[in-house]
Amino acid sequence: MLDKYAKAIIGALVAAAGTWGTAIADGGITATEWSAIVVTALLSLGVIWGVPNTGTTSSTSTLEITSKHSEPEETMPPLPAAESFGRFRDRT
Repeated sequence: MLDKYAKAIIGALVAAAGTWGTAIADGGITATEWSAIVVTALLSLGVIWGVPNTGTTSSTSTLEITSKHSEPEETMPPLPAAESFGRFRDRT
């Protein structure tokens, strides 16, 4: 049963531990810092749980890119021959 939620739980614990490590750096944890730890854990739990795992069949987890053309379109005109540059360079 916990296999389904393991990624989200571990992610929430890691995020909360990071916030806790920052909060304890000044020697103590205030009520505001405890609330920041809890909010961080809950937000990360929700965000990580909401992202589908790879290999799922959900239509939101895959991106299909289709093209109408089988060959790439020509985006730039061909360059002029080298001899045409000499003709313009020789004018003084």
